[in-house]
Amino acid sequence: MIYLHLGLHKTATTSLQSSIFESLSGVRFIGRRDIPYKMQSQLYKDILDYCMCGDDEKYSAVREELTKYSLESATEDFLLSDEWFTAGYAYPCGFSGTEWQERIRRLALLVRGFDVKVFVVVRLPSAGILSQYQQLQTVGIADKFLSYNDYIHRSTDIDAWDVDYLRSQLTALFKSVTILDFEDIIDSEASGEKLSDIFERDVPSLTVVTNSKSFDRSTEYLTRTSFANWLTDFLPLSFHRNLRKLLKVNFFKRLWHVLSTSLVRVEKNRYSKDTETRMRLEKLDNSYKSLRN
Repeated sequence: MIYLHLGLHKTATTSLQSSIFESLSGVRFIGRRDIPYKMQSQLYKDILDYCMCGDDEKYSAVREELTKYSLESATEDFLLSDEWFTAGYAYPCGFSGTEWQERIRRLALLVRGFDVKVFVVVRLPSAGILSQYQQLQTVGIADKFLSYNDYIHRSTDIDAWDVDYLRSQLTALFKSVTILDFEDIIDSEASGEKLSDIFERDVPSLTVVTNSKSFDRSTEYLTRTSFANWLTDFLPLSFHRNLRKLLKVNFFKRLWHVLSTSLVRVEKNRYSKDTETRMRLEKLDNSYKSLRN
């Protein structure tokens, strides 16, 4: 059996990988491990190169490795886990790789003919998308999308947060697809039961510490991010790259606080009153809530 865990982002993926997947009995876990990319298994990197970066030359090598594994390990299952399969960014190729719909199509080609179980974890989109956007700030998403609102309206990442659409894309490619709720995964009693059903073996429960942000704090974050992006239009690129280092110096930390706080009250309503963004997020949230009902 080949198990494919495909995200989503910000749904305890790293905790699952490091606390559960690496120690599952009778399962060969090839990635993604919590180690530098260059230290990941070659098979894992080849899969990402083919699926996410569009390197067609890696197809034969991966198929050969999977076939070899299936012949040698009749009693051992195989597990691949990576949230990059359902987003537009991937470490090997940044934002220049394939769209996530193409990634799962390519993945389906790689595992064609094998017994496969696919599962994804979803959460309330309005919370998950914001958290994902914040994370992507560290890899240069501001160069691709002008603002959070722009990200909501133009990024194909957002489609993955539509539970109905995500399910339709996966079931068109894979026979066995399970959609798990993030609330169950972070529930110490429910997580072990849900995962045990998928892997058909005893799986321990997962304990996750969540960091929920209120709407006020979220919009304040977005305003500060917008302000930082605005500054880079007038200051050298080194300012943006070295912002974190600058903020460790008390003078710059205080200056940043004064400047950005002065704009928060003025610009905050721009995020909270964007009708199109609100309508899009409400639609996605409703799709998610239908899963819980």
